Formats: sequence, C-alpha cells, structure tokens
Amino acid sequence: MLLNEKRQDEFFVFDIEYDGNSFNVTPIKAKLPNDEVLYLIGPELEYIYNLDIKHFSFTIFEEDFDNLSDSEFEYLWNKFFIPWIEMLSERYLDIDIDKFKFQLNRSERKFLVKKIIHFVMMFLPYIILKKILLKYNIESKTEALDLLEHFKENPEELRKLINNIIKETINNFNNILDTIKELSKYAKKNQLEDSYELLNSQIKKQNYYIEIFQEILDNTEIDKIIELFKKYIENDFENLI
Repeated sequence: MLLNEKRQDEFFVFDIEYDGNSFNVTPIKAKLPNDEVLYLIGPELEYIYNLDIKHFSFTIFEEDFDNLSDSEFEYLWNKFFIPWIEMLSERYLDIDIDKFKFQLNRSERKFLVKKIIHFVMMFLPYIILKKILLKYNIESKTEALDLLEHFKENPEELRKLINNIIKETINNFNNILDTIKELSKYAKKNQLEDSYELLNSQIKKQNYYIEIFQEILDNTEIDKIIELFKKYIENDFENLI
C-alpha cells in the first residue's frame, strides 16, 4: 500500500480557514496512525486503492474513518487519499485534485473523501454499471466486456445512459422527500416534520455531490470510464448482474 512506500511518521501541515474577513492558519501535526488504527482501517484502504469493490465495506470504512484523529486524517490525506485521487484522475476519472488540495478546510475534505469513496466504490459500480448491465440483459462476463467494446464505438450511447441513471437517482431521492412531506401533513403533532427537515438537508447535499460527480463523468473520456467499468467487472461481476 502507498503508506509503506515512503514511510514518514509525522510532518506538519497547515489548515486554512476563511471566516469572511481573514484567513486563519492553524499548524497541524500529521501523524502516522498507530498499529492498532492501521490494523482496522488498513485493509479497507487496500481495497480502495485496488478498487476491490467485492471485499470493500463502506460501513466498516466509514466507522474507522470517522474515528481518525485530526492528525491521523491529515497524514492519510497527504500520504494516501491525494495519491489515490491522482491515480484515479490519471487512469479512470478526470478529477481536479487541485480543488481538493487547496480550496477545502479539513472538515470539508473529510466529508468529500467519504463522498468520493462512496461514489467510486459503491455508486458507480452498483448503481450505474449494474443498471446498464441489467438494461442489456447481460448474463456473462464475456457479454459484459463485449458491451463495453460496443460503447467504445458508440460513446454517446454510454454517456446518455449514465446521465439518465443519475437523473433517475436524483428524482428518486426527491420523490421520497415529497412523499414524506405529504405524509407529514397527516401525522399527529407533526411527528414527521423533523424527519423531513433532516432528510431534506441530506438529500440536497447528496444531490449536490451527485451533480459534481456527473460533471466529472461528463469531462472524462469514455475510454477511461470504460477502463474503470472493466475493473469493476473483473473484481465483482457476480454482484453486478
């Protein structure tokens, strides 16, 4: 794994936040997580770097990730997550890493890391690719790979499919929200109002990031997306059909 390539136990980074009037710069010691922490999160990082969607569990990763201290996160941000995103950008998805490096404070970066990982390891394979394979009644790995070759010759067909699935996903979220809003009118003592407001906030945030990722997909060459889909098929075809 990347953490073992150039081991450096600690270094200083600077967390920069803008309060509307001035920039607040806070030095943070980025420190290599101890062996116990690495034992817990290490396997999930391996799965993420290798795009091993079959063995990756977002629930397990999220729990261990949320337990990281600020210094541990800063270490992994610099030594693992940035190189991983750079690898993705080079091979599979055109992600502007500079936006993530310099334009976000730590809490925003932590949230964004989880969203990118969920998008790459869960949403793209098990929502988008799975629905595409279902639409074409794919039953074997050979058929799936042949379909990807077809998309190489017909890139706009694949782009249209991806965009339609993303729009459908956003609409589904909004429909759930509309249903809860309607039901809240009939609930005693407005019992659903708090749930609606919380869900409304979460769905708006979710849709915001889905739109960001759609923009990434729109700006990525079809051949790179196809290579990513091939990786998913190689790693977990059985759960994609």
